[in-house]
Amino acid sequence: MTRIQVFLLLGLFLSTSMLSNCQSPAGNKPKAGASLEEQATVFVKTIVAYDFKASADYFLPEFMESMGGRDATIQIYADGAKQFKEGGTKLSGGKVDNVSAMSKCNGTLQCVLRQEVVMESIYSSSEPETLHSNLIAVSRDEGQTWKFLLAGEDGLPTLRQKFPFLCEDLILPKY
Repeated sequence: MTRIQVFLLLGLFLSTSMLSNCQSPAGNKPKAGASLEEQATVFVKTIVAYDFKASADYFLPEFMESMGGRDATIQIYADGAKQFKEGGTKLSGGKVDNVSAMSKCNGTLQCVLRQEVVMESIYSSSEPETLHSNLIAVSRDEGQTWKFLLAGEDGLPTLRQKFPFLCEDLILPKY
């Protein structure tokens, strides 16, 4: 697989947020009022563990609606994860950092975090690559609970067409 093919596959993968790992986050749901970073980390770990039923609890509801509902979203992610694994690419790690300033609009708090994963091919001896993407966090209860939207390669104008309640002043860094 060429480097370009790997990045194209990664773009597809990150835009549908498939991450892999064999550690399950089951039972690690944060307590009510846990910090944004703690909630985001648990969300990323559910994806890393391919626990899409748990991931669905953290996805932005409007995102799941755009995918056809909760069950359809879970199935789409499970199908994508299977294809990604069969392609010989493995993602591991999974952490969040670099929380942006909070924005308030449309009755919500919103911010952007950097999501980091490590990508490696099981068919190659090349060094793993660290990849970054944007994770948008939205709270409708003053920061007690957070829901997440993986921005993939979309810029804010494209995301706002799909999700017009997103704050206009969010800054999505380029990685």
